[in-house]
Amino acid sequence: MQLTKMVSEHGLKAEYGLRGIRTFPWQDVVAPFGSGYCVVDPGTETLRHVNSPADEEELFVGCSGTGVVLLGDERITIGAGDQIYIPVGVEHSIVNETEEEFAFFTIWWNSECVDEYNKTHTE
Repeated sequence: MQLTKMVSEHGLKAEYGLRGIRTFPWQDVVAPFGSGYCVVDPGTETLRHVNSPADEEELFVGCSGTGVVLLGDERITIGAGDQIYIPVGVEHSIVNETEEEFAFFTIWWNSECVDEYNKTHTE
């Protein structure tokens, strides 16, 4: 077991129109998924995009504040403890319409992650 404290204001970097840090996998760990901690500043919107590679799926879990996930043509408000699934091929972004930061945790997976995991765990 390993505890790693990777999330700090100083460790967050600008990417996709938000501030975030990739939290998993760790060095020397092969996992069938990746994860990150993200902060969307007040009055901003993240980059609207379709995940790449083309078979990537994603899950957002609200940590603090409130955000509006634009998922295709839908607007879905999420807050702390809420989660939303981003299906393959669906354009999405997050808008923070409040005066407070919106923080969320994201987990993503695709066949490349799973294949690499299976390759290292089926010997």
